[in-house]
Amino acid sequence: MKILLLACWLSLTLCASSLSSGCEITSNLLDDQERNIEVDCPAEGVKFHIKLMDNNGTSSLDIAGKGPEQTTKFFTVTRQEPNIMTLILNGRWFDLSNSSSVAEEHDALEILLENPDFAPFPEVVRLIHDELELPGWEYPSVMFMYQAAMALSNHPSLRETRQRARRNAVGYEGLVIDENGNWCSPTDYMYHLYRYCSRPICYPYDIVTDENGNWCCSNYYIYRKYRLCTRVDRKVFHYHGEPSDDTKVCKHNGTPKQNLRGFIENDCYGMCGLGCDCWTFVCGDCCVHSGCQKHDDHCREDFTSEECLKLKDSPNPFTKNRC
Repeated sequence: MKILLLACWLSLTLCASSLSSGCEITSNLLDDQERNIEVDCPAEGVKFHIKLMDNNGTSSLDIAGKGPEQTTKFFTVTRQEPNIMTLILNGRWFDLSNSSSVAEEHDALEILLENPDFAPFPEVVRLIHDELELPGWEYPSVMFMYQAAMALSNHPSLRETRQRARRNAVGYEGLVIDENGNWCSPTDYMYHLYRYCSRPICYPYDIVTDENGNWCCSNYYIYRKYRLCTRVDRKVFHYHGEPSDDTKVCKHNGTPKQNLRGFIENDCYGMCGLGCDCWTFVCGDCCVHSGCQKHDDHCREDFTSEECLKLKDSPNPFTKNRC
């Protein structure tokens, strides 16, 4: 299978703070061959049109957006049996079996990620995941959409574009960004004290720091149990840790971790989602899956590495063994 820079979209499973886009699904139409979804993001002034198709051995994902000035087809990826894949990115066509085009693909990707109309894409897909509950393990086009959004959520170029677009949308240019990429007003109480944005006001509880240097309120349920401040999806506790009953059942060859504290400390390595934020409908649960684990193996530390960009040993999202 040909690998290219776009593969990194499918590979990252990083924990990143998100800026709520206030988007809304306005249309969800399904026929025998394809699904068409429209999502309106009024804060950013863009409407997304997403087309997913899986039919007779061909799968495709098409992402377009209508901004204030024009309609843009952001990207289209198509896979045909047995192993033919093509990509249209910013109007340029790429044969994914040709490894000589990686540099051109990188340039086209950077242009896309600097487009403010594309900035809400990760939030749009998370909204679709949460509200429509489309199963990624059943539909290759859906799996590709989920993986692309999870990876792009933490891409520095897109994150900067999202922050810039939101600042422009609220009409306030005096915002500051902390070392984690979160933004806030320079008069924010916690930024004034600690140079961190989006820190909670814990009163009447204390702000505490765990042994890894993360902070949280002292009444945070993970801190009370494990003395950890890592953000954790509550669904994680349903699948991991010492089993107390028969309800913790993994699907699609997933496996649980009995050492829950160690699993959380390792940022839920191998679980499908962003860090310990579980995307249930990627593989059907919050267990550890080989596909997501391989993504983390090569991409969590450095998504620009050759192993990550080439998706070494990672499964094709268009194969039957997607999880």
